[in-house]
Amino acid sequence: MPYGEDPNHDGSPEVVGSGILAHERHFILQAEPWMLIEENPKTALSLFSLFTVLLVLGCTRANSDPDNTPEIELHDPLTIMTPPNQLTEEETSEGFELLFDGASLHRWRGYGCDRVPAGWTATGGTIAFAPDVE
Repeated sequence: MPYGEDPNHDGSPEVVGSGILAHERHFILQAEPWMLIEENPKTALSLFSLFTVLLVLGCTRANSDPDNTPEIELHDPLTIMTPPNQLTEEETSEGFELLFDGASLHRWRGYGCDRVPAGWTATGGTIAFAPDVE
């Protein structure tokens, strides 16, 4: 008996679970996906065709007719109803105060200061910092 053989094995094909021969089981475990394509060229053609169809369908537009495109209102209703930098009558009656008039830095000061630090200006309805302005 050669070294390493099972003394109790009679040489007949060994069947492992589900009727699969031991050497078939070894092949199944070592099979690679491209081996299936190499053995059957029609499989490769079918997979390529499926990939191409999915790629084309994925790149098409769902609605290419511009007349059927719904109009979307992109404006916030509160912004439309209230002009910028103004209090509504309700806000004024509740005691709100407008802190910035859009044109000057009246009622503004720097943190821990009695006045606005150099470089700060009111421009175009906003407060901006321009380091070269005194």
